[in-house]
Amino acid sequence: MLQHVAHRPPRTVYALLEFARAVNELASLLPANRWLAQLPGGDGHPVVTLPGFGGADGSTALMRRYITRWGYEAHPWPLGRNMDPAATRDMSGVLEFMDGVVTAMGEQLHRIHRRTKRRASLVGWSLGGLYSRQIAARFPDLVRQVVTLGTPFGDPRATIVWPIMRRLVDSPEPGLEDMRRWMAMARVPIEVPLSVIWSRSDGFVHPSIACQPEGPFTENIHVCGSHMGFGSNPLAFYVMADRLSQPENGWQPFERSGWRRLLFGGRPVNG
Repeated sequence: MLQHVAHRPPRTVYALLEFARAVNELASLLPANRWLAQLPGGDGHPVVTLPGFGGADGSTALMRRYITRWGYEAHPWPLGRNMDPAATRDMSGVLEFMDGVVTAMGEQLHRIHRRTKRRASLVGWSLGGLYSRQIAARFPDLVRQVVTLGTPFGDPRATIVWPIMRRLVDSPEPGLEDMRRWMAMARVPIEVPLSVIWSRSDGFVHPSIACQPEGPFTENIHVCGSHMGFGSNPLAFYVMADRLSQPENGWQPFERSGWRRLLFGGRPVNG
C-alpha cells in the first residue's frame, strides 16, 4: 500500500523559486571553480551522464566538463531527449519507454567495456537516476557505481512533474498494477555502490521519495540547492568528485566529519 504522505508534492515556494535558485547555483560555480579544479584527480575510468526528464545531453554538458577535468573519460548518453512525449500518456507507456532506455544503455556500456576493459560509473540526474539504478541492476558487471542527483525513488505523484504532465497530455490515473511496477522498479536491489545526492529544498521532488534505505553500499548525501540547479551546484559537484574517486574495490561511504558535517549532514526524510 502506498503511504498517503508520498502523494504530497514539493513545497510551492521551493517550486516557484526553482529557476532563480538554479541561476544562482550556476553563478556560484565561478568563485568555486578553483576549489573544484583542485580536487583529487581520477583514474581515467569511464563515466556516463544521464539527463533528467525532458533534458538532453546539453543539460549534462557542464557535469561532463568537470568530470573530464577531474581525470575521467566522460560520456553522454546516446538517446537524445529524455522521454518521448507519446510515452507519457499513461504509466504503462512510461515503463515501456524506460525499459527500452535500459536496454539501449546496456548496449552503450558493452561498447565502452569492449574498448576500455573497464566498468563505467553512472551519474543520473532526476529521472536519469532511476535509469541508472535499473541499468546497474541489469548489468552489474558493466557498472562500477551509481551516483544520482535529485532522483524520485518513490511514488511519482510526489513530484511537481506529475500533475503538469497529466494536464498537458490528459493522462489517466495509473492503475494499481502499473503503480506497483513503478515502485518495484524504483526499489530494485543493486549490487554496486549507490550514492544518492538529494536536497530538502528540491522544488520538483518531495523529500519523502528522494532517499534510499541506507546500507553498506547505499548512502544519502544532502546538499542545499534546487532541483534544476543540480547540474551546476558546487556542493553537488564536490560530492560527485569525491564519489567518483573511490577505488573500484575499496569503496567507502562519504565522510561527514568536520566541516563536511555542516554542509552535508542533512538527515533523510522518512515519510
